[in-house]
Amino acid sequence: MRFENLEEAQGYLDRWEQTWADTHIHGTTKPQVAAMFLEEKPHLLPLPIRKQAQFRDPQRTLDNFDFNFNRKMNRSLIFDLATALSSVAVKTRSS
Repeated sequence: MRFENLEEAQGYLDRWEQTWADTHIHGTTKPQVAAMFLEEKPHLLPLPIRKQAQFRDPQRTLDNFDFNFNRKMNRSLIFDLATALSSVAVKTRSS
């Protein structure tokens, strides 16, 4: 599967979430995923804010990333996602 941009990928994920993930019945606990999320949402706390610099390692870059472990991986999509501007937001259920 290939997406031309982040908006197209986000649209695909939104449709997948609405048509499959949210309506899915959990195999072990049996409630519908979306119903359980609505029940738990008031009790969820935000993640602590961390500075991006904590995760940076100058020795690990996409220039030396080994794509050979999964040849089906879409290199251009990985580069697009990794080099996106900081103003690009990732949509989550809580946003």
